[in-house]
Amino acid sequence: MQRKMGILVVCLLLLQLSINLPTTKAAVFDKKVQEKKTVVAPDVTHIMENYQTGNVKEAVNILDINLKNTYTNLEIGLPNPLNSLKTTTSTAKANSYEGHRVIGAVNASFFLSTGPANLLAKNNQIINYGILGEKFDSPTQKPVAFGISSSGKAIADYYTTKLSFTVDGQTYPIDLINSERTANKNVLYTSVKKTTGTNPWGIDIVVTNASKSTKEVYFGDTITGTVSSITQYGQPGNSAIPADGFVVSVQNKELATKLSTLPADTPIEVNLSIDDKWKDAEFILAAGPLLVKDGKVNISMPTSSSFVTTRSDRTAVAVDSTGTRVFLVTVDGRQSGYSNGTNLKDLASFLISKGASAAINLDGGGSTTMAVRQPFTILPALANKPSGGSERRVSAILQVVNTAPPGQAKTIKLNKVASSIQKGKSMDITVSQIFDEYMNPVTVDPAKLKYTVQGNIGTMAGTKFTATNGGAGKVIVEYEGAKVEVSILVDDSIYKDVKSSFWAYPSIQYLNTRGLIKGYPDGTFKPNNTITRAEAATIIARALDLKKTTNPSFKDVKSTHYAYNEIAAVAEKGILTGREAGSFSPDGKLMRAEMATILKRAYQLTGTTTAKFSDVSTKHWAYDTINTLIANKITDGYEDGTFKPDRQISRAEFATMLDRVENK
Repeated sequence: MQRKMGILVVCLLLLQLSINLPTTKAAVFDKKVQEKKTVVAPDVTHIMENYQTGNVKEAVNILDINLKNTYTNLEIGLPNPLNSLKTTTSTAKANSYEGHRVIGAVNASFFLSTGPANLLAKNNQIINYGILGEKFDSPTQKPVAFGISSSGKAIADYYTTKLSFTVDGQTYPIDLINSERTANKNVLYTSVKKTTGTNPWGIDIVVTNASKSTKEVYFGDTITGTVSSITQYGQPGNSAIPADGFVVSVQNKELATKLSTLPADTPIEVNLSIDDKWKDAEFILAAGPLLVKDGKVNISMPTSSSFVTTRSDRTAVAVDSTGTRVFLVTVDGRQSGYSNGTNLKDLASFLISKGASAAINLDGGGSTTMAVRQPFTILPALANKPSGGSERRVSAILQVVNTAPPGQAKTIKLNKVASSIQKGKSMDITVSQIFDEYMNPVTVDPAKLKYTVQGNIGTMAGTKFTATNGGAGKVIVEYEGAKVEVSILVDDSIYKDVKSSFWAYPSIQYLNTRGLIKGYPDGTFKPNNTITRAEAATIIARALDLKKTTNPSFKDVKSTHYAYNEIAAVAEKGILTGREAGSFSPDGKLMRAEMATILKRAYQLTGTTTAKFSDVSTKHWAYDTINTLIANKITDGYEDGTFKPDRQISRAEFATMLDRVENK
């Protein structure tokens, strides 16, 4: 039953891959439209590529891994417990810790409802023996796997296992380990299971006094024991597995009948072996089909199968001819306008173009996932776009791990720091993380952090910077030889809306210091507001220390007006007179031409120039005055050749022109 369920699950996966998929001509990854490469660990590069051929798009993620790096390893990542399913990123995060940093990962083996579907082994330990597909469309009908050999080289190739039991002088094959016993199969059940779960149509040979514990079994094991009991064909199965032994279960009626008469205490021996290429491998991860062998397309299943020809999301692993360079590859699919996915022939050709000598297909479709730890982050995160809209839970991942010990601090990352600050204010400058030469996070000792201020702009007290002087400077943070600089501009302006970067800042500051201009009660200066004639009269009177000796006769300036005395003073001196007979127009907006006249009269400016403005003719009432200001470099015109004499002047422009004439 379990085998049938497994086959059913695989068939459902295949059906899922084939629904509503485009039948356009296969893309051959021949037109790259975008590429981004990021070094995410020493000798590990994350590559994002986009291709388009006609109306077919391919979004590809690659982890390019150099196994020559001492601290770079490839491993299987498994959920706990083994028969559970977890997302690629959650498993990768759970497996990441100091001295074992997961840099990236992809989904790996196919899975059943009971856990991994195919062979998984670590250092000869058979974690999951699994099954091979038996259907035309099964990707795992041939035994192919990816792994790291005993010499540390990557392999993607066929494998051959030889499992057997010997009893009464005869040797028989073992087809499965701890899987459902199906037609004509012999199954080894180890003490990791409680019962065999078998039906009456076979026999269970219960063995005790095993020469070693069978909670863990390894390629290379020879395990002996003695027959304790045998269930008979047609009688209830589901035998209990002894803690000090194992069970060999036989379904074939003829063989079952033959072995059912073995007497108690008959010696029995189990042998578990794998071909030399894979013996003592660091790990073995079976999937399929094989895609590339000896640098050529070589697909280990019928190429007419829909599993091969369908365009879908795919996951693969490839290795170069040296066995030291490995590619983990995902191609997103079934997302119109973003990525259509690839068939296996095109995928194989693409991998060869990247340098693959051998490659195998891993589980794909909605399970296709790549997680990557981006630079200056601690844990891997999703890097591709799964076609289901989110990650699917899987039974195993293939992960690249950096095992470097704590290294020399190299890069300091700070929490967000403002680039400017008001004089007298304080802010915290704190370290978010420090990374070492291997791009791994450093455990920070706050006592070793050193802060230095350059530019005489302020002081540090612990992590707190206080701005004491205006200007540009830096705060430098150092930790065991690593350092980072933060440029800070201290704004010592009096007004909160006039920063030191503002074009009229020096003039406004100067005039404020002299007490000639003032802001508003809310602490602003409103530099872009226009200035009135009364305000101009007030400022000029202050600048020249003018006092009235007679009362003004302007009918629109009452004695209670805030600028009454100043208006009287500047009018008396002929600096700023009325606009109309008997009227001063104190709330009228000051024009540029008026400002030129005021400054010439107030500061008795002389000189002229030949400057010509298209909007100031020789007959203009302020022609001579404007040319005098131009000659004294108090103001100038606009880029379009105009002066705009009737344009209202802003408070910032007024301050700048008065500053220039004051400091002429």
